Order: sequence, then C-alpha cells, then structure tokens
Amino acid sequence: MEQHTVPSQPKTAQEILRAGIAAAQAGRREQARDLLLRVVEVDEANVAAWLWLSSVVDSLDDREVCLENVLSLDPGNDAARRGLDALYKQKADQLLREGIAAAKAGEHESAHDLLGRAAECDPDNPVAWLWLSGVTHDLEERELCLENALSLDPQNEAARQGLAQVRQQKQQQPPPASPESPWTARASTPVTPAAAMLQEDFARRQPPPEPERQPGPEPLPDALSDEYQCVYCAAPTQPEEKTCPACGHDLWVKFRKQEERSRILWLLIGFQMLNTTQMALAPVVLLLTAWATLALEGLPSVNVSDPVALLNLYLGLRSSLTPEAAQIAFQTVPRTVFLLSFLPCILSTVVLVGLYLRWKVIYYLLMADAFLGVGIAFLAMFLGKNLLYGGIGLVIAVIRFLMIFQTEEDFQWKRERLLLRVDRDLTSSTDFIVRGNSYAKRQMWGLAALHFRRAAAWSSQDLDSRVALTVAYIRLRRYQHAARALAEAKQISPDSSRVVELEALLDEVLAPDQLEPGS
Repeated sequence: MEQHTVPSQPKTAQEILRAGIAAAQAGRREQARDLLLRVVEVDEANVAAWLWLSSVVDSLDDREVCLENVLSLDPGNDAARRGLDALYKQKADQLLREGIAAAKAGEHESAHDLLGRAAECDPDNPVAWLWLSGVTHDLEERELCLENALSLDPQNEAARQGLAQVRQQKQQQPPPASPESPWTARASTPVTPAAAMLQEDFARRQPPPEPERQPGPEPLPDALSDEYQCVYCAAPTQPEEKTCPACGHDLWVKFRKQEERSRILWLLIGFQMLNTTQMALAPVVLLLTAWATLALEGLPSVNVSDPVALLNLYLGLRSSLTPEAAQIAFQTVPRTVFLLSFLPCILSTVVLVGLYLRWKVIYYLLMADAFLGVGIAFLAMFLGKNLLYGGIGLVIAVIRFLMIFQTEEDFQWKRERLLLRVDRDLTSSTDFIVRGNSYAKRQMWGLAALHFRRAAAWSSQDLDSRVALTVAYIRLRRYQHAARALAEAKQISPDSSRVVELEALLDEVLAPDQLEPGS
C-alpha cells in the first residue's frame, strides 16, 4: 500500500492558546503574554485568550482593555465582570491616593482631576467624594459631592458639617436685585410691636457670632509650577532650549531607543566572537611553525620546551635564542609577517567590542561590508562556473545583510526633554523620598524638591520629608519656601538636631539676602 508523509503544519491558535495558558499557570508571564498576543492577533474573538491575557499584562490600562474585550464578546462572563470591578477599585484607590497627596501639596487643579477620576471609577467611595468637595470652588459641585458622601456614609460627621456650611453659604448669597421685588416693599413697612418681639426672640435664639479669625500667612507662589523649569536649579527655561541659561546643565537626556539588545544582535556578537577566535589562531600557527622548524634543526642551544623565548624574539624582547636560531626562525616566518598576522585579530576584536557596546559606526561598517559581500557573491554566481555554490553564497550574503539591517534600532539613540514633573510610578511616601534622594545625588534639586514635597503631603507627621524638602529649597535658593518647610518640621520635632542645624543655616543665608529669587 502506498504511504504518504503528512507535512508538519504550523501550530493552530488553539495549540498556542494551550501553551500560553500553561505558561501563565507556571508563572512565566512574559512567555505567556507573547503566546496569548499571537492568539488574539489571529483570532480577535477568542474569549479565553483575552481573559488569560488580562492576567499577564503589566499595566492596569492594558488589563482593562482585555477585560472589556471579554465582556464585549461574552456579556455574561462573571470572571471578567468581577475582574473589571476589582480593576476599577484598584485604579480608584491609586487615583485617590495621588489625589489626596496632590490636595495636601496645594496642587488643587491636579487634585481635582485625580479625585474626579477616582470618583468616576468608584462612585460608591465616600472618601473620594469628600476629598473632591475640598478642592472645588463651585458651591453647587461641592454640595453635590457632600450629598453623595453623606448618602453613602450617613454617619460621616465631616460630610454633614460641610454640607451644612455649603448650604448656609448658598443662603447668604444675595438674591438678584429687582425694582419690583416684594422684599423691597416690605422693608419700608413699619415694624409692629408683635413683629419686634418676634425679631428679638429670633435674635436671642441665634448662636453667638464666632470670633474673627486671624489671617494666616500669605500663601507663597508655587516655586515648581512650570514643568519646563530646569530640573537642576528650577530656573525658568523655554521648551526648545538645550541647556539651562542659569546653571548650564543639559536639559535633554540621551538614551537607547531599544534598551535591551535584540536576539539578532546577540547572534551577530556570537558570530563575531567565533571570527575573532579564528583570527587569533593565525599568529599562533605561525609561531608554532617557526618553533617546529627550530626543533627539527636540532640546534644544541635551542630549548624546544620553551616557546616563550621564540615569542620574545618576534616581539623584540630579550630572548635566550642564539643568533643562529633567530636567523632560522626569521627565514621560516619573517617578523613582519608574524606581526601583521595580529592585525585581522585586532580589527575583529574592535568590531566585537563595537557590536557589544553598540557603536553606530560599527553598524554602518557592517552594513557596508554586508552590501559589498552581496555584490561579490552576485558576481561570483554569474561569473563562476558552479551556479549552485554561487547561489548558496549569495543566499548567505543576503541573509547576513538582512540580519544586520534588522539591528538598526539597537544602535539608535533618542533624546527627550527633562521635565519638572512627579514620577507616576510611585505609590507611597517612602517611594517619593527615595526617588527624591536619587535626584538629589544627581544635583537635580528641582526634581528632588518636587518629590520631597509630595512625600510631605502624603504624611502630616513625616519629619524626614520636610527636612529633605528644606535642604532642597535652600539649594534652589527658595528661602521663603525653605523657611515654611522648616517651620512644619519644627512643629513635628522642635528638638531635632537636624532642625536646629537647618534653622541656623537658614538664618545665616537669609542674613545677606532676604529676597526670594525670582519673586
């Protein structure tokens, strides 16, 4: 019976899905993500692929997209519904933390945006509504926020008192004046004794007026309000400026377009390492040839067990070989030939180092060499007698050219403007302090102060953040802001040695210069 061989077929989407699920269950998130992405690329309606992909993606936004795709394909999917509810809660918690920190730092616009998004993600959270009411200036919006907070938490005394104050403020707003207003006519009518008694009784029932509050310190202008301020000295700069006109630091950062080396580049590095090893064999073979010749000559003064003496001879160093032995060695392998044999190895080593360090000039040299190799292989195929071997050589040359061409992004650089803004990946006061210290070590005092300020807003009793913020403001010559931060630190721990030292330092720097730079 005739037998037929079934050709191997590529894996189906279902097989890739099973492999992706197995990788996800084994904790290999990156491999699972790659496999599941391949599934949804060929089968966008695969509910299981989207559901499992939501468990291995990194960002909350990507997870939300995956779960929403599941629900659009299968509206009754309970797992996706529960996951999306938990995701909204997680996003709301993150937005709420950032919004509260921004509100404490006095960044009301940013806080209003963050807290509004938090309330949108989790409308059943009374804390979000309560904080949102504190960063809005519109009485109607504040009243609505407090009503929502009180309906969700009827025992919330802060919401109750705030709502009463808002409604009282709305009542105290004067109504629009009108010549036909009946209240104008009533004001001109005489007050009867009964009416006067009622007015006196009403006045007695009113609470005593609150004592006039002493005005607090004038709020300082935000010293770090523009993201185009210099991240080092916080001086104002223009978006297109390359260096800060005040401190001279570079305002742009240069980094690799592709941080990790690609697999193709690692393959080229491996091939170049083999090529360098082969090139290094040439001087070794020449040295062994000369050494073997001396051994065959049988000279009594030659110690054949010491080839180092021969190497010293070729390198021009002191050698134990006699002039007769040296003459025989140079006749066998001339010194010039031996020294020139190192040149290909040195060049290959330079290329190897350049590939690993990703020098752009090496990329252009390799591209030129690969293009020249394709041309030579093409001519050899048509001018030579054996088209088969010529064709194989041409294919190899083309493959090498394409491999080098695909590594272009490994050698490219990108430039971005350094902006004075808070890093978005931080989620706690400790994170902000650590990041601020990192910027301080790099003399980026603008960014350091911005992160220390956010850390101080996160915790009202954190001494470290306020001490660090004071130092950063002094470095920026923002002395009034430094004095305000130091006053907060002194309230927390008046006997702290760090507070005392900073107070003395601030008094010293304020003595000759009382003005805030830029004010």
